[in-house]
Amino acid sequence: MKSKKYFGVLLSLLMIVSFMLQGLHAPAHAAELGSNVITSASIAKIDGSPMTGTIAAWQPFRINVNYKLPNNTVHDGDTTTITLPAGIVPASPSTFQIKDGSNVVANGKLVDGNPTKVILTYTKYVEEKSDLQGKFFFNAQIDNKVHNTEKTIPVNLAVNGETIPAGELHYKPKTIELLPILKAGWMWSQDSTVGIYQIKINQKNEAFVNAKVVDELLDPGVSYIQGSLKVYEGKWELTYGGTGLELKNKTDVTEHYKDKITYDGPKFTFDIGNAPAGKGLLLEYRVKIPYKPIAGEKFQNKATFTNNGQNYNHGVTYQIIEAGGSGEGYTYSLEINKMNPAGSPLKGATFDIIRVRSGKTVGTVETDANGYAKIGGLLHDDYKIHETKAPEGYDLAADMDVSSSDFDPVTKTAKKTIIDNEKTMSVSVEKKWVGAETDKVKVYLYADGADTGNSVILDSTNNWKDKFENLNKYNPNGTEIQYTVKEDIPNGYKSKINGSQKDGYIITNIEMRDISVTKKWVGPEGTSATIHLYAGNEKVASAVLSKTNEWKYTFKDLEKYKDGKEIEYTIKEDSISGYKSKISGDMASGFTVTNTNTEKTSVNVTKKWVGKAKDSVNVKLFADGKEKQDATLSEATGWKHEFKNLPKYDEGDGHEIVYTVKEVKIAGYRTTISGNSDRGYIITNIQNKPNKPDTGDNNKVLLYISMLMASLGGILFMFGKKRKAL
Repeated sequence: MKSKKYFGVLLSLLMIVSFMLQGLHAPAHAAELGSNVITSASIAKIDGSPMTGTIAAWQPFRINVNYKLPNNTVHDGDTTTITLPAGIVPASPSTFQIKDGSNVVANGKLVDGNPTKVILTYTKYVEEKSDLQGKFFFNAQIDNKVHNTEKTIPVNLAVNGETIPAGELHYKPKTIELLPILKAGWMWSQDSTVGIYQIKINQKNEAFVNAKVVDELLDPGVSYIQGSLKVYEGKWELTYGGTGLELKNKTDVTEHYKDKITYDGPKFTFDIGNAPAGKGLLLEYRVKIPYKPIAGEKFQNKATFTNNGQNYNHGVTYQIIEAGGSGEGYTYSLEINKMNPAGSPLKGATFDIIRVRSGKTVGTVETDANGYAKIGGLLHDDYKIHETKAPEGYDLAADMDVSSSDFDPVTKTAKKTIIDNEKTMSVSVEKKWVGAETDKVKVYLYADGADTGNSVILDSTNNWKDKFENLNKYNPNGTEIQYTVKEDIPNGYKSKINGSQKDGYIITNIEMRDISVTKKWVGPEGTSATIHLYAGNEKVASAVLSKTNEWKYTFKDLEKYKDGKEIEYTIKEDSISGYKSKISGDMASGFTVTNTNTEKTSVNVTKKWVGKAKDSVNVKLFADGKEKQDATLSEATGWKHEFKNLPKYDEGDGHEIVYTVKEVKIAGYRTTISGNSDRGYIITNIQNKPNKPDTGDNNKVLLYISMLMASLGGILFMFGKKRKAL
């Protein structure tokens, strides 16, 4: 009995001591501050950049706050409560710290409610410092249950009865489009190493036919948290004026489908199977990041929904966000300068940038002509530079580490110089012949156009091949040496050098020839003529002949052989209107192209009669005095004829042919011919008069005329005398 009494007293004493000890650590004056410590506020995008454009529901944004604490009045455990406007709700993370260097000034917490509150709880540090002031931020988002129409939302913070304006949000909720699959992801507000994903399936509530979902994590090391996957069934319905989507009659069916879900590393498959129309599904699960991610780091995931033979894909990326700090996100850069041992820049080096924390390659860069490469969007973390491809002629460099301390705090850039050691090189040379081989040739090596003094002899004993070895790739000043070759060219050959110092040079000696062509005209000369040279069926060259080059041209430096056979060269001429072409000659003696004028003419002839016409006449046509044709003219032909389709120019020397006509002589007529070949000829036949005997009739006529004249004279005399008498 006594022992029970002693035990009770002892227990009472322990409780009293416990309360006393708690009192030693409890804030002595914990209370809500009576004065407003918030001096100003502003809103920004989640990455801290200025807020522009519109914002949608559940799209996180940042609220920046400036504060100033009064001296000697704030104690450990005191609080400041900031009240947010209706419909502005917390976004991850839900807790944060306000620091002065490494010292915690206050712990912040977002309390979801109606309305949302932000509570700052001050630490003992505020009692030890004066003139404490600074800034912090937290994240919020708009709830479409409260705001479901487009509007301007003032973001006013309420603190101790005072209103602190932070700005206005131009809110534009998105109209929901019903999709086969929609995936969403975000950081868990209580632990940044945990991500939460949702997959909304079959939002149109259609029938499931051999349906399945395949989900895949795309970041190395990230894994599914076993047991976190939940499957809900219900009917998808639009809410809040079409800006929201809700699974009505939501039922947990995880147990029903547990045998339909299989995992394969960073992937799982959910075999839905068949189900009638009228229901949709919601999948929720969590993933684990194997390290503490930094603000701004991104994580990717994708899913494929297959239904009735159709595949529907959707991917999502979520970003690690923070509050209370000045996280810069993807704003750090790494610059690489690649050089050879002489300090000259090297182009074409390729590097993988590997984040040490995750082992993930975050980017690949290649150096430019200045040996420079840059990658941005890095986190403030440790990295490794791994060269995957060295410039030609160089060895790969060893991996180089980049510490987070290597990033300049002002420029947020780290700079690294990487040296590649050069390799020696060789240049090969080969001789080929098109035509007969000579005994040997001598080939010289040149470096940047200067003779190096190195030479090789190529002949049949080394199969016309050799190599210049152990050559430096770079000059002392760092510039790359350009190696070329030259040879003593054998007489009668043309030297053709192909290749490069990388692939080797091939020197081909080709036997050459010239082919001449001459133009001749039969008839007037044209202004020009175009001649084409063919090697077999392939046109290889063309030339224009004219009076300027005396109608001659020579095709020079033509290869004589191809594939060991002599090339057969021929020529063709572009046709010239009014001429026919004839090609004579050969490759050795040269070709002659003769153009003969093919112009035609005609000669007209007309018959005229003075006297009685005959029944017909025969007219002959002469060309340069040589009889060519004849024709019969008669009353039936209208005493006319046209000699047609006559060559205008002589095919021998090209002179214009003179056409004349003659008539077969007709007895009792004399003939005159007038005109020419252009205007036509007129042949006039005049009938000869017959000879008559002298009968004296002519003397009588003269007597009669004399008597008439005498009588007329007498009358005129008498008429004249009578006029005088009057």
